[in-house]
Formats: sequence, structure tokens, C-alpha cells
Amino acid sequence: MTLKEYFIFYDNKKNKHNMIQKQEFEKKLDDYLFHSIFRKKNASKILDIIECYPYKEDINILLEKLSLFIHNKELYQKITLDKLIQMDLDIKDYCILFNKLSYKQRKIFLKLCIENMSNIKYESLKLGNDEKKIIKNSLDEVLTYYKDLFSLKSLFNNDKNALLKINEYINNNNDRMIENMIEPLYYEKESRKDSKVYIKMIVDDIIKNENASYSDVKREKSGGYSCVYSIKNKVIKLGSNGRITPTFPNNPYIVKPLLRKTFRLDEKNIFIEVTQKVDNNEKNITKEDLYNLYSKLRDLKIRWTDVHTSNVGVLLQDNKIYWHNDLTPTDESLGLQKYRKDKELKAGDFVILDADFMYDENDKKLKMAVNSFDREFEIRYLKERKLKK
Repeated sequence: MTLKEYFIFYDNKKNKHNMIQKQEFEKKLDDYLFHSIFRKKNASKILDIIECYPYKEDINILLEKLSLFIHNKELYQKITLDKLIQMDLDIKDYCILFNKLSYKQRKIFLKLCIENMSNIKYESLKLGNDEKKIIKNSLDEVLTYYKDLFSLKSLFNNDKNALLKINEYINNNNDRMIENMIEPLYYEKESRKDSKVYIKMIVDDIIKNENASYSDVKREKSGGYSCVYSIKNKVIKLGSNGRITPTFPNNPYIVKPLLRKTFRLDEKNIFIEVTQKVDNNEKNITKEDLYNLYSKLRDLKIRWTDVHTSNVGVLLQDNKIYWHNDLTPTDESLGLQKYRKDKELKAGDFVILDADFMYDENDKKLKMAVNSFDREFEIRYLKERKLKK
């Protein structure tokens, strides 16, 4: 059996990731590499067929082993880099690989990425200015195939000319931005037809209200169950895993939703929420701020079990709906239970951004989030309430 046939044999094996099978493969390959110390050309054969290597997630381990027998210049020749790019490895593997390359090899690698229309996330490679210039010089071509437009914008965050070109492309090809926004919700082969149409309608309406354009759409820090985007003063949350608490009592301590609904789109339950933008810098929030919010909710007989700074922000405006016409969605239309009154929050007040894990205090399906202050705060709240009696 030739080395190529050996690789293909293991790649086609059932349960190839079975630990015993994998160890068997590695032992035979190590034996081959050991004997190649005396016959260097044999080790080079692996580079000729590297695209057939069955354990792609371990590609950098293989390359590290080969570096014992082959010099960097020979190991990372143009033909090998080309094959590695076409293997569509994990971005972490490309980052490790990129760090091993010489200045000249990095330039070759990036040019090959463009030739292969590769979607390797350039932002993750931590490119130098000369390396960014290679991509910038081919930006017209890159924009036609590169999937993650948010990543591309981030790469050229300090380059006005490149940003101008990217923004112009986005505004002339707004369907690409919609595809970017819904990408995390779907697997590769799933239909997205209905979702594209519906979410585009919502985005178009927000853009009109905010006097914005598609190039103003920004990707924000995502939550555990959703991806988050902003358009000037509005925030859109999209999720496909449903909500931990699909309904709970409406109250003043959540950022007021303009839209909050789950839609059946492309055989998926897509959750969509639109709210006002807030300052979500966690450094501005103390543990005591969290407890104050927690205790106010408990006074309304509401239990919030995902108490964490990442779920809290500071209002930039009073907590109400800002829209081009009067809009007062009902609790029912938002999928919420009857509003429990207290004073309305003002600009500068702390507010809860992610209302998952919020329950009526008597809810029998109450769940606790991981790493939450809920238990500690509940004990403190009950003690304080007892002292007040």
C-alpha cells in the first residue's frame, strides 16, 4: 500500500476518530517518519499528498513532525501552502501555520488565499501593514467572494480608503449583508430563502428609521443563544435555539423591546428582538449594581437567574421606544406576560439586556444559569427582607 493509499484508507474508515484506530495510524506514520531520517526524500512525499491526510484537525502536529526532517524553506513551499489552503482547515490551524512562515512565505500564502478565493479570516491572522496591503490591492476581487464582511471591515478599521470601498460594496449589495447576519443561524446546506426576505424587511425598516445605510450595520458581542447587530441607535438580536424563557412578566428593568417574537422561517424557529442601543461596557458595572437590579426585580416578584455583568448595560436614553411613528406594542404582541409596574428607568440607569432566565418567582420550571450570582443574591435578599419585617 502506498502512502497515499494509506491516507485515503484511514480517511474512508468507519469511526476513523476511534482512539484505538487513530493511535494505530499515528504509530505507523511515526515509524515511517523515523525511517525517513535516513532517507529525507521519503518525508517529502507527505508534502506531495498532504491534502489526503485523514486527520486534518491534527495537521499542525504533522507539520511539526515534518519540520524535524525538512527545513522551513522546503516544508512551506508554494505548492504545499496551496494544498493547505484548499484543505479548508480550522482558523486556529491557519493562525498557527501563519506564525511559522517567513515574511516571504506569508506574502505567498496571502496571494494564494486570493487565488483560491479562500474565506480564511484574515483578521485572525494578525497581519502587518505590508500583508494587509496585499489584500487591499485585490479588494475588488476579495469582496466578490469573501463571506465575512464584518471581519473584512474590522481588518481595515484604520484604513479610510479601504473602508470606503467596502462600505460602497455593501450598500450596492445589501443582500450580502443579510447573508452575513443570518449565517450563524444556519448550517451550510439549509434553505435561508424565507429568513432573508423577512429579516431584510426588518433591517430595511430600521435603516429608514435611523436614517442609516447597510454599511452602518455592525456586529456586536453575541450572547449565548443569539447573534447581535446594531444599526446606529437600534440593536437586533437573532437566535435559532429558542429562548430559555420565551415568556415572563414584562417590567421596567429590561431594555424596552420594539419587537420580540419567534417566527417559523425555513423550518426553523427564528427569534428576533429589536431594542434601543445601550452602553454595555462591563467595566462600568459593579457587583452591587447587579444586586440593586436583582432586588428591584424581586420586589416585583420576579426571579432573574442569569445575573452577570455581561447581561447589564447603562441606558443612553430614557427606557422607552424611539420610532418614526407612535409605536406601543402590547405585552401580548411581545410574547410577554402582563406588565409589573415600577418607576420607568431614565438615561444613565442600569438595565438588563438579555432577559433569558427571567421568571415569575413561583414558576416551577425555573432554571439557573451557569456562573450566576443568583444564589448568593437570593440569600442576601431574603435576609434583608426578613430584617425589614
